[in-house]
Amino acid sequence: MVAQWIYDRNEDGARHIGTGELVKLTAFRAAFPKRVTVPVAGGGKPKVIAEAALWINAPNRVMVSGSKVDPTTDERLVRKGEQLFYNAFRLPEHVYAASQPDPKHIDTFTRFVDFLCPLEPERDYFLQWLAAKVQKPSHRGCGVVMTTPQSGVGRTTLTTILARLFGAWNVGNVNFGTLTGDGGFNEWQAKLIVTVDESKDGGSGATLYKAYERLKDFIDPRPKQIRLNPKYGKTSDMYTYTSYIMYSNHEDALALDATDRRVYVITNPLERGTVGFYSELNEWIDAGGWEASVWHYLNSLTVDYSYMNSPPPQTAGKDAMLAASRSPVTTAVSAVLDAWDGPFIAPGIVSFAVSQVAGRLDRTIASIRSQVRRELGRQLLKLPNDVSKARWENQEFRFAQIRGRKTMAYGPDTVSMKVNTSTKLSAAVTAALDEAGY
Repeated sequence: MVAQWIYDRNEDGARHIGTGELVKLTAFRAAFPKRVTVPVAGGGKPKVIAEAALWINAPNRVMVSGSKVDPTTDERLVRKGEQLFYNAFRLPEHVYAASQPDPKHIDTFTRFVDFLCPLEPERDYFLQWLAAKVQKPSHRGCGVVMTTPQSGVGRTTLTTILARLFGAWNVGNVNFGTLTGDGGFNEWQAKLIVTVDESKDGGSGATLYKAYERLKDFIDPRPKQIRLNPKYGKTSDMYTYTSYIMYSNHEDALALDATDRRVYVITNPLERGTVGFYSELNEWIDAGGWEASVWHYLNSLTVDYSYMNSPPPQTAGKDAMLAASRSPVTTAVSAVLDAWDGPFIAPGIVSFAVSQVAGRLDRTIASIRSQVRRELGRQLLKLPNDVSKARWENQEFRFAQIRGRKTMAYGPDTVSMKVNTSTKLSAAVTAALDEAGY
């Protein structure tokens, strides 16, 4: 028994070394009640003891301090510092199958991917993204977002295929609110792949950007240390290697930043396939036997890891998402900053310029000011920093607070700012709103 079962002191239970099954000690004793005779050293009278008790008292029984998911190795026991842990990572049996890949299975799979990703560059990138995960399960890569206004094109089917391919225990599914919210449970961060059925911020203003900033915590190409808090089980510190695929029927699915370097957007087909196409595909999935062939096909593809670890290329879908997710206030603040020459600016100046079109934006001036300050702080994080002075309409103004292009600065009352003219800034805002269709 000591070769099959180890003691997990974090869970106070017996864990099967092969399957990872955890059994509390009370249930373990009930599962192995058989009594065996054990000789006693020195020739004393043999003892009769239950198998479970024999294992519990065995001096060579392995003890671990909990479990972790570590896809960097196939070893069942991993050492982290001075502690030994059970490695819960495992792949399906078909990964190790010695049979030759069946070209028919590979053809069915590639025809489905061809349909789901109709644009060749996006299809090639996604296949390489999948191949990287197959060949190196610890690889994370960028976050993939698939969009189309048409529902029912086959993205849920893709999730089913991935679960069969990587093992259902390695693929999770969460809703967008769970992903970007502040909920306590996060067991899905121990999965290899997580899919999100309908990704849509569903908010406006600061809420949109809060969701995006939260999302960036998860979509990181590098492994990241987290505190795993499963709904059933104890918390533990571990590295997450999760890769994310998000599905949406909305062009403005995410309020992406213009400098985003973590998301790759794929445009799915605008129309559903034929009934025959889906019937044939579902029969193929249900029949099984294709998993090993598809795995070996993806395992045979060449992966440029340097390319896959770099910021993903821009796509037409991402350009459309950036444009669609920009609010009028975002557009207006960007216009003011583009027209501004100096490296420092006072929030009041931006608020004044944008408030000139408050009626057009269907907002009150008070609302404009609060939104501008939030948006200004967000946009200034990515602009260069310097020092300068200036005037407003040939009349010097002094500000207690100024914002730099990269940071916030608090200057003395004598700090003065120089601007082009209020007319120029208001004209820039109007032109930008006209171009964006607001």
